[in-house]
Amino acid sequence: METLEAIAQVARRLTEDHQRAVLAFCEFLGARSPENQEGPGPNRALQSPAGLFPGLVIDLADEEFDEIRRDMWGPFPRGES
Repeated sequence: METLEAIAQVARRLTEDHQRAVLAFCEFLGARSPENQEGPGPNRALQSPAGLFPGLVIDLADEEFDEIRRDMWGPFPRGES
């Protein structure tokens, strides 16, 4: 008997709620399989996030970037008492 057939045979004897739990677990395992992973796993290198927003163009001059950085970090405490 193949594994898939054995799983189906055991699942048929379960209650409907337990069958749904088994299905959810199978989907969870399937999402974690290496061929389905999008993000980095324990043995995968980090990838650039640039592909998340194709076509997005952010063109800031150095002065604009510095101003944004000052606005963002200005209220952040610097460890001074």
